[in-house]
Amino acid sequence: MDERRDPVALLAADVGRRMVLGDAELKVLVHAAGLRQHTLIGERILKAAPALAPAAALVRSSHERYDGAGYPDGLVGTDIPLGARIIAACEAFEAMITWQPHNHVRTPRQALDELHRCAGSQFDPAVVDGTYAIDPQRVAAAVLEAPARSSAGPRILRRRRAS
Repeated sequence: MDERRDPVALLAADVGRRMVLGDAELKVLVHAAGLRQHTLIGERILKAAPALAPAAALVRSSHERYDGAGYPDGLVGTDIPLGARIIAACEAFEAMITWQPHNHVRTPRQALDELHRCAGSQFDPAVVDGTYAIDPQRVAAAVLEAPARSSAGPRILRRRRAS
């Protein structure tokens, strides 16, 4: 990420320099600050494809939080498109039940409990209530059966084999 084009990365780099971070640490900091731009980039890509344009607003808002602490626009509650609120909860569920380097794998029930715990802050309470209507074991099985080229499939399988 080029810090000259991203105001968040520019500010992060300036603060990092003032705190005397080394070059390697500054590079990581600038890259991490720029990651928040991915929803805007995704929106631009989808808007360029007429058949996908209706999904652009959902991608843009998929990292908004129900309490307004999300990004890129800081939308609150029902100002966030419903589809984006559903995507946020589903993405979080998938991330919790699959192996990731930065967290431990949860059971589907634990993942639903975490969604419930974060209802009203990170997630829309009505969407979280809707997740309880699904069978978490069935959803987890579908993720496990994802094709090998799916982002979910290999992570789960590697973790399960290592256990």
